[in-house]
Amino acid sequence: MPKLKNFKFDFGGRTADILASKNGKEVKIEIKSSAESAFEYFGEKDLSSDYLMWVHFGTFFKSTANTKFSVFIIKSPKHYFKKPVKINLSKMRERVGRSVEELKFDIRSL
Repeated sequence: MPKLKNFKFDFGGRTADILASKNGKEVKIEIKSSAESAFEYFGEKDLSSDYLMWVHFGTFFKSTANTKFSVFIIKSPKHYFKKPVKINLSKMRERVGRSVEELKFDIRSL
């Protein structure tokens, strides 16, 4: 996330999964993850964060041949989700549209 370049990152405790800070500004980041089912629950804490990151492993854990996974980043999730919701990845992408940022990774290159 280039917008958070040069921020300091810490465990957020009860406030958030991760807290990013710089020059007195604090940014709350919540992390979600899914495997092949691609379902997740966004609660109030997730929706009130500044960034919601969904790590989708797909079939990554089924075989050592599966080396790819994606991270979806939603800025200001409350803008897209007014109340807590159980949602799958395709519905989330449909609702957030082009505003969701997808980063693709291959574990072999990390």
